[in-house]
Amino acid sequence: MVIDMSLDEDELAVLSCAPLWVVSAVLGRSGNFNEAEQSALWNSVVDTGQHARGLAREVLGSLAANRVAAQRRVAADPLPLATALTRVASLLELVEPVEADAVKRALLDVGSGVARARSLGRGMSDEDANTLLLVATLLGLVDADDDAPEGVQVDRIVEQFRPATIWTRLRHRMEEGRGWRMSTVRAG
Repeated sequence: MVIDMSLDEDELAVLSCAPLWVVSAVLGRSGNFNEAEQSALWNSVVDTGQHARGLAREVLGSLAANRVAAQRRVAADPLPLATALTRVASLLELVEPVEADAVKRALLDVGSGVARARSLGRGMSDEDANTLLLVATLLGLVDADDDAPEGVQVDRIVEQFRPATIWTRLRHRMEEGRGWRMSTVRAG
């Protein structure tokens, strides 16, 4: 089922890989997720998909229905994660802004679900929170030049951290050139 006629089948297939790229960013590596990580990923995809609507629901449903094909597609496409997520953002510019925003938020929800699951009830780590903010920036939900993110409800993603503090740390790390673990991970 294709909801948005402005995207073709290949573009929808790329979008269905996006949750895998987001989770790769959170976990700090691409593919070869262990059993617990796989479980957290698929639980998060299904949980988020049940509450999503429109294109976001279609993207997550497609991934859930075609897990193996999506994982093979990600493994066969050696894009750096930042490039892959920027590609997703570019594709989402082709759809209605409301639909694009819903997909981006669903992607962050999947990443957030995996981050919470791997914390074993201790709350999301500072590193995972920063990674999700970077993902939000790459997807175009927040602007890297802003003092605090406006396009996303960070408190929904990371309740225990003050968004302005995290964003300030993120900007300082980028300004100091310390880089991110994510920049060295390849999507495939």
